[in-house]
Amino acid sequence: MNNSVINTDIRYSIVGNHSFLGAGSLITDCILKNADEGDPKINLHMVKVLAGKEIVNSGYYILGPAMGNRVKIGSGVIIYPGRVIKSGSIILPDQGYNIIDR
Repeated sequence: MNNSVINTDIRYSIVGNHSFLGAGSLITDCILKNADEGDPKINLHMVKVLAGKEIVNSGYYILGPAMGNRVKIGSGVIIYPGRVIKSGSIILPDQGYNIIDR
């Protein structure tokens, strides 16, 4: 994360060098599973990731995205768990929020 500017809360993620994450962007790291009302447990789905051309189980319940070098994420962008953002990508919200779900 050399020379990166991070203006949001980020956990369990990889951020490349010379990257920028705008204030108000949401970096998610887990997927909550629907639970029955009154169920005291928080049920999590295992995060899936893209490996080559195949989507595989990561083996982790909590895993943020991996972002390459020189990535710029604008304010209001939501990135789902386990997503990969290629180096040099610039992601800006269209109207309100832009959700990265693939």
